Amino acid sequence: MTWYVRRASLHDKPELEALCRTTVGPDDYALDYLERSILKGIVYVALDGKQRIVGMMSYRPCIDGSGWLHMARTHPDVQRQGVARALAESFVGMARASNVPFLRLWADATNVPSLNAAKAGGFHEVARFTRVVGPAARGTPKSAPRRFDEELWRTVHGSTILARGKGYAAHEWTFVPATRPVVFAVAAKGHFHGWDGNLLTFGQAEGEAALEFTMWAGRPDELFAEGCRRAAHEGRKTAEAFVPHDRDLLAGARRTGFEPGSWGPEAVLFELAVPSAHLRKRTRKTYAELAAERAGSGHTHGQGDALGWARWNP
Repeated sequence: MTWYVRRASLHDKPELEALCRTTVGPDDYALDYLERSILKGIVYVALDGKQRIVGMMSYRPCIDGSGWLHMARTHPDVQRQGVARALAESFVGMARASNVPFLRLWADATNVPSLNAAKAGGFHEVARFTRVVGPAARGTPKSAPRRFDEELWRTVHGSTILARGKGYAAHEWTFVPATRPVVFAVAAKGHFHGWDGNLLTFGQAEGEAALEFTMWAGRPDELFAEGCRRAAHEGRKTAEAFVPHDRDLLAGARRTGFEPGSWGPEAVLFELAVPSAHLRKRTRKTYAELAAERAGSGHTHGQGDALGWARWNP
């Protein structure tokens, strides 16, 4: 089956909302972010032969220059027929043209079709995480803003929490490797907070009922408690985080009042290295160059002149 893929517009929103309700249900979180994703991100849709939307997938840039694929939805009538793969391959082409080095996505461990689609598209598993949710708790937050310095980098580099996540961490609804450039960029945005060897980041979204946070290093029980205190301090109802799918970490989360969320109880993080686009030297002269030669005036460029490059060579 061949699927036509194009970029979505606001005119598609009603049909995309219906797709989300059909595939996930009325509580699909994507319903709250559709308009924002269409306007500020990139959303591709797959259409059948009758021009009906049967699939969607969204893209957003990560802080490390990679791309994050999310909100993948395929209509039940056409599942396991290559819809998700066609959408992912379209984004791979876009990534190649834009020199995006990696694409990442996550799928629930129980969603076998999504897991198979990711593997069929060349993605490989790099880590597993669990989304946990805890209630806001009274108390004065202990953490203070942290700028980048060598001590901060050493704390992150030696983190046992990050080691359990294979060196990846959640950041702004994406996952990124905890490399030195990434840590520097996150610190430059003022996201790091810490105290006594504990280090975490908080989401910056305002008006949300939940406070998103990520544990980068330190003692998990203190980090969980700080997330709850910070949530109450900011007037949020809950504190939520993706933590490595590790037995000890999850047991510690439960001891501090956290439980696995309604989605992401075991999220499988996938990554695809995008091959760089090969450039092909332009050898044919442009119409302007030919016209200049005929007119005997103006500047011309010989075949060997590095005047430009052809379109991306697939």
